Amino acid sequence: MDDGTINYGFMIHFLDEEKTVGTATGMITNKDDCFKWKDEVHKILSNGKLIRLQGFGKLEDPRILEDFKYTFEKHGTFYGNGRSIDFFNIQNDIGECYSKYSEKNCSI
Repeated sequence: MDDGTINYGFMIHFLDEEKTVGTATGMITNKDDCFKWKDEVHKILSNGKLIRLQGFGKLEDPRILEDFKYTFEKHGTFYGNGRSIDFFNIQNDIGECYSKYSEKNCSI
């Protein structure tokens, strides 16, 4: 049943150690919070070389080679692996961290 609520979110494609593509989604129900979350994630991704995500998903399931392909501008085109995560915390290797639930308590 449609209650009229508009949900906002975004998706990140990532290349794993086996050179296959997984997806990470950030789902927020509020437009302003979604754009803040997206901006913080962009900063963390831009500044770090190693990224850690915390969330719910199936990143340890066996890889399934999909028809889906994604192109990374600097690395080429790779097939999807069927793995995805709905993440709520993100942290890079220089200690920048953001949580969609608590800005004060963000550690992974």
